[in-house]
Amino acid sequence: MLTRFADKTDLDAINTVVSEAISVWPMAERAKRLAVTAMSYSPLDFDYFRFTVGLEGNKIVAVVVWDQTSVHATVNGPAKLVHGLYVLPDCQAKGWGKYLLTEAFVSVALDADVVGVLIRAERVSVSFFEHLGLTPLPAQKASDYPYRFWFSLYLSAPI
Repeated sequence: MLTRFADKTDLDAINTVVSEAISVWPMAERAKRLAVTAMSYSPLDFDYFRFTVGLEGNKIVAVVVWDQTSVHATVNGPAKLVHGLYVLPDCQAKGWGKYLLTEAFVSVALDADVVGVLIRAERVSVSFFEHLGLTPLPAQKASDYPYRFWFSLYLSAPI
């Protein structure tokens, strides 16, 4: 599997991956259209997020995005946030999600200010993160995002 950091010239291809990944989610078409709008990235996002893309040939087939500027407080300690993980439908169940998530974990581990990675999953992807063995992070208050997972950079076995 070939990966690289993305830059703004990759934005259209990244958003195509986001859109096509969302297109197979089990929800109403209107909800999918709204989700694509909300979850697509803009050039400004490159100021805050790090993007790693998965490649088949020269084609971007997957992307993982994490917050490189903010540290998020959790009950387990300070963490970086994985903002998104998307894989083209034809490339799903081939290891891309796990591979890119591992790449993000390795990059985040270089940040001495955090002890883990926080993932806010969409409901449709909860089983994926459970399958990887990530730790569910229970809500501490009513305003907490409901589908959160934790990966300890120092105590976890490789996924």
